Amino acid sequence: MKSEIGQSIREVSEAMEKLILVLERHIESLETSEANTEKLQHLTKGIHAIRDSAGIYLSWAKHYAKLVSEGEAESLEDHESFLDEGGGIAGDPLFRP
Repeated sequence: MKSEIGQSIREVSEAMEKLILVLERHIESLETSEANTEKLQHLTKGIHAIRDSAGIYLSWAKHYAKLVSEGEAESLEDHESFLDEGGGIAGDPLFRP
């Protein structure tokens, strides 16, 4: 049961990371083809909101996982490395708020 919880949190983290990367690539393609900067700004803010929400969700999930299984939640820290305090993907200088 404990490993199921950790695995589930890792899967959600990886899925959110993939979603954010796909959305960012989509915006990059729109930047080259679309002149509507207002729309691009709106979409970029939306991605930041998704990233922030994912971080909050994962923090709560890890909190409750830790209550169920002391110690397992700490090993999940590596799986949220795509989120950083600056609101961007860790190591990606292109996407900052």
